[in-house]
Amino acid sequence: MNFEQISESLSKQKQQEDKVQKDILYTLQKIEILLESLAGTIHKEQRDKE
Repeated sequence: MNFEQISESLSKQKQQEDKVQKDILYTLQKIEILLESLAGTIHKEQRDKE
């Protein structure tokens, strides 16, 4: 492998890592929204019981 091929390979790897990081961040944001919604539902149910 010459320098150009190595450089191209590293660039592709970096792009894949960036995409994975974006996917993870997106997933964590969705989880956060679901947890907030769940917490709201639990809070509402507790109020309804009182």
